[in-house]
Amino acid sequence: MQYPEYEMFREINGEKTRLSFINPRFLYEKGLSTIMIKTSAFFLGYQDVIRNSYLKEYKYTGEYSVNLSLPTIQTGIHPMLFSHPLGEECIRSLSGESRVILLQASPNAIYEQKKYLREHLCGNMWNKEVIWLDGKSIKWDPFVTNLIHGTDNSSEAALHYLIGNSEHQNMTRFMYPNPKLNYKVRT
Repeated sequence: MQYPEYEMFREINGEKTRLSFINPRFLYEKGLSTIMIKTSAFFLGYQDVIRNSYLKEYKYTGEYSVNLSLPTIQTGIHPMLFSHPLGEECIRSLSGESRVILLQASPNAIYEQKKYLREHLCGNMWNKEVIWLDGKSIKWDPFVTNLIHGTDNSSEAALHYLIGNSEHQNMTRFMYPNPKLNYKVRT
């Protein structure tokens, strides 16, 4: 590492781990996946319900809070703009606390639980207008204000676990294909 003074660490499975060592293979070999409890869950007060639902089922290995709309401390990267093709459109809905949690769980298990929680906790809100944290109206969107994000694979898990420290990522969302991801055609 050219500037070791910038290296950051996080505890994973009880071990101090360099953020720059976290990559898809590292998470795959350890059987780890990521969930992100989004700002919308905090807005509705469901963050503890969601967190406890996952912690009841899966081994917890670490977590932290992040505001995806604010620049990182080290280099000023805006995580939402850096990590998502639709970051500019989504940044307002993620302007507030989000919680990133690393779990010993398969992506499929996380997906099923995520799907259930989304529908059970906010299924009646889809496409309705609500007054958001900034005092302005926002559409409750199944793609953005859907309470929780779960990763589909180890590549996405690495990206999202490091989203609050984007400068330590060795890849971005733009570097791996995801057939479920919708890309907007820019005009």
